Amino acid sequence: MDGKEAFTEKAGHYAASRPGYAPELYDALYDRCGFSESSVIADVGTGTGLFARGLLSRGSRVLGVEPNTAMRGRAQTLCEEYPGFTLHPGDAAATGLDAGSVDFVTAAQAFHWFDTAAFAAECRRILRPEGKVLLVWNLRDMDSDVNRDLYTVNSFYCPDFHGFSGGVRRGDKRIAEFFTPGYEELSFPAPLELERETFVRWCLSGSYAPREGNYAFGAYRAAVGDIFDRYGSGGVLTVANDTVAYFGSVGE
Repeated sequence: MDGKEAFTEKAGHYAASRPGYAPELYDALYDRCGFSESSVIADVGTGTGLFARGLLSRGSRVLGVEPNTAMRGRAQTLCEEYPGFTLHPGDAAATGLDAGSVDFVTAAQAFHWFDTAAFAAECRRILRPEGKVLLVWNLRDMDSDVNRDLYTVNSFYCPDFHGFSGGVRRGDKRIAEFFTPGYEELSFPAPLELERETFVRWCLSGSYAPREGNYAFGAYRAAVGDIFDRYGSGGVLTVANDTVAYFGSVGE
């Protein structure tokens, strides 16, 4: 599947249901990782601007890079209150940003879509000396019955499903190869508390999930709804999840 177009029909579900990231991650970035109000940050694969919004709220300038038109439209709306936000239609291999123009590059829930070698080269081009890269995911706890059942449903109904977040796991080989030795891992609990409709739309926001009109759409929607009904309580389902980030310099 072409990552640039994977979310063209998903932008509405994505904007309505995707969770944010643990506030403790932002605290760590600004308290001890060098992020500041004066930082210029390229958020590559910015999507709807969800991660960028947390950086903007701390006063940083964010250059959102997103190739998908529908997602850029959502990002513009979500982040329009922040004058420090600008959008660019580039991608991970060719951001369109000036050489040596940013202090940090971030990629939230996006790195698994990238050509990692091309992205590394682009990071080295646009980063200032000593600049660093942050890769972020919301990773589901697979010891959870909810997440195991969702995995089963997705495996059955979704031919393009290869694991949540593109199959990225802690200590993923792709991450180790991307950074020079000594990168830092940051991890914070971030359980998701979702009402039924939000939960269903969250499941439908996956790039692999059936689109409306697909023969499997109704059955898939019913199957994830059944999971909510089985495990939810008081109109809310808690999904075990951690915000996990990797921070370091880009390898040659």
